[in-house]
Amino acid sequence: ALLTRLPWAPVVPADEETFVVETPEGRFRIAKRCPHAGASLEGAPVEGTTITCLNHHYRFDLRTGECLNGNCRLWTEPLGS
Repeated sequence: ALLTRLPWAPVVPADEETFVVETPEGRFRIAKRCPHAGASLEGAPVEGTTITCLNHHYRFDLRTGECLNGNCRLWTEPLGS
């Protein structure tokens, strides 16, 4: 069988699985759970446009969802100002 490799894309969570983070650069709707190990991101520290998971200290760019010190990606949606 021929396998086709699809580009990676995060799964869009349901509304009750997200929350809004406000930063000086705007608001972002993000997944409530860290994609690394499922820890809650609610109440996690935000510095600039970076949120840090308190469980294993994975840091995510809120603008892109990129993990700055790991190999996973956070679902994020920019909402503007």
